[in-house]
Amino acid sequence: KRRRLKPPKCTFHVLHRTNKLVASCSLDALPQATESTQRTPLAMIKVAIIGAGSLTYTRALVRDILTVSELQDTFFSFTDTDPKALDMQVRLAQREIRTNRVPASVEAAPTRRQAIEGANYVINLARVGGLEALRSDIEIPLKYGVAQCVGETLCAGGIMAAQRGVPAMLEFCHDIRDVASSDVIFLNYADPCSMLTWAANEFGQIPA
Repeated sequence: KRRRLKPPKCTFHVLHRTNKLVASCSLDALPQATESTQRTPLAMIKVAIIGAGSLTYTRALVRDILTVSELQDTFFSFTDTDPKALDMQVRLAQREIRTNRVPASVEAAPTRRQAIEGANYVINLARVGGLEALRSDIEIPLKYGVAQCVGETLCAGGIMAAQRGVPAMLEFCHDIRDVASSDVIFLNYADPCSMLTWAANEFGQIPA
């Protein structure tokens, strides 16, 4: 039987129906990470999230996973190149866990490889180059008359994004092959999604 998650009573919250994060408050309202959340029994499922500083996806994925009763003791290991964004997402995840009284735990891993070590699931959310690179993916083709709807999935912008993303994806796959669980499942949420997933399957030797 699944447990219905209660909406957290905090200054940070998600607006119903729109799923938008209200960020009008200070992060001081969130408690600091504690050492007690950094350990997990080996029997727990471990989920590593690469690019966990993502404001949109990380929190939504954690909440979705915790709605499944069999996954409510999941150990989440977050990694990101932005320490501030990473810390915020760890603290938000800890608050979700405490508010809903589930036995899950979360850590900010010192390195990507440590996050992936022993993971049963690895989720990629990394936007290589950040928003500044996405801007170039849109503006450079537009300069030559190629107008794109978004520019991060298909067409010239998607190809430019893939040129940044594929090398990183293959590095992720290398770490997964080396240190993740032997039956690991790799889930890619990053754009260009089809190109990066193809690279992992075809050249990274990791089913994604």
